[in-house]
Amino acid sequence: MTSLTCSHLATLHSTDLFFIADCFPLPEELDISDPREFIYHSSLHDGVEAISLPLFKLCKVNLSRHHYINGQPLFHLINNCKLLEEVIVFSCHRLTISCIASACRKRPTLTVSISITSEQTTMQLLYVCLLV
Repeated sequence: MTSLTCSHLATLHSTDLFFIADCFPLPEELDISDPREFIYHSSLHDGVEAISLPLFKLCKVNLSRHHYINGQPLFHLINNCKLLEEVIVFSCHRLTISCIASACRKRPTLTVSISITSEQTTMQLLYVCLLV
């Protein structure tokens, strides 16, 4: 199996992420986007770190609408998933321009798909991408 899609789950708990890491260790693509409800936001950071360690073949991950996501889980993925090429993070409002810029500097071949909420943010991101 090279792709695992678990999008639009009713709830998502960090134990679900540990389960994915244990039972599906070799996916190249993982889509856990758009959960309806998160259980214990703070522990989900640990869950993202947990999936980043054994999923060494991961090339693409979709974390859209994981509202708790900030730079920490993103950096775990970049540091631990050496083959990672694409991260999709639509509606992840805690990710900052500086987080995305740091990710691009750390992994220049990385594609980060994000949603832009304002013209000012679009201009800041364009400027950051030109600098990287």
